[in-house]
Amino acid sequence: MKFKGTIVADGHSKKLSGRGSGMYHVSGQKIVCSFQKLDVDGRITLVVSETGRKLGESSTPDMFGGVRAELFRTPTDQHCIFTTF
Repeated sequence: MKFKGTIVADGHSKKLSGRGSGMYHVSGQKIVCSFQKLDVDGRITLVVSETGRKLGESSTPDMFGGVRAELFRTPTDQHCIFTTF
């Protein structure tokens, strides 16, 4: 399955595209990841983990569907939001 996406880490944006699966490593205080499938069939899934601990995931089989994760850190807290579109 073909996909396209964007990862924004602390204001620095990187556009990505590919076929099949991929693994991307990112660090920062504010991270937003968004990926969309470019094929009708298949499922796209976004899983976010930190030091081997799964923080959450988003997944959709929808035609040309997409997945998004937003992670925000403060010195005392961390918020994770996972959605589909």
